[in-house]
Amino acid sequence: MVSDGGYQVTWQDIRRRSARADADAGVLREQRENLRQGFDEVGNPLGDDQYGAELERNLPAVRESLFASFDAYIAQVEYLRDGLWNTSRTYEYAEELTSYEPAPDDR
Repeated sequence: MVSDGGYQVTWQDIRRRSARADADAGVLREQRENLRQGFDEVGNPLGDDQYGAELERNLPAVRESLFASFDAYIAQVEYLRDGLWNTSRTYEYAEELTSYEPAPDDR
């Protein structure tokens, strides 16, 4: 456990948060795919009038921007997951070193 000014953290807590970030990234990937399917199934919901024509003209750019934002957010959550995992491993290793007791023949 690391403690600093009343704040305490264990490597296990950090590891759990890393696992939660991993699960969150999975949910976001599922939601992105559901949205993609929705776009594919619905197509142009405004029809063949002038509004439908305008949407059809702008939809590729809107769709590209939307999914680029989704992908960027997923990448941030995965970056958080990886950073938390690496931090938990560092804390775990430090804890192992501080609790190390040499065997009698190592002295």
